[in-house]
This record gives sequence, C-alpha cells and structure tokens, in this order.
Amino acid sequence: MSSQLQLRNSYPNNVTLKKGGSVTFINKGGFHSVKFKTIPAGVNAADLDISSSDFVVNTPKKRVLNLAGEYEYYCEIHATPSSTTGMVGRITVNP
Repeated sequence: MSSQLQLRNSYPNNVTLKKGGSVTFINKGGFHSVKFKTIPAGVNAADLDISSSDFVVNTPKKRVLNLAGEYEYYCEIHATPSSTTGMVGRITVNP
C-alpha cells in the first residue's frame, strides 16, 4: 500500500498505511521541506527528512515506512514543530 502526497500550500492532514507501505512526497511548486518531528522508536528521522535544497519541484521523494506507529511531519519553511494547522501532517502506519 502506498500514498502520494503532493505539496503546494498545505499537506494532507492524515494518511494511513500498512507497515512496509510507502509515501511519495512531491513538491508542486515553491520552496518546501519535510521534517519529521514524531516517529516510532527505532526510526532514524534523518533517513526520512527532505531538505528544501533536495526537494526539487516535480521530483518525487519516496519513503518506505517499515515500523508501525505515528509519524508527524511539517514544512520547516511554512510551519513549526508546534504548528497544528497549515503545512503539517500525520502518517499512521498500521501493523
């Protein structure tokens, strides 16, 4: 199971996947990043994060999520770790 997230002015609020599923982030315009702030134990956030310099418009960035749990992320340019609206999102990965 996979999901594709296209980013322009907002992120989808919630996405649900099965363990081993993937999510593909696509920057549809402007400067954006994907920074994970909450991840399951055993996951390295640096392996998931996408910096604005690496997030080229219309270039898909796929991430495979192998551990069940909650993954919360935000755009460092348009939100903060404490933001609850705007360019923030959550991926729930079920076993």
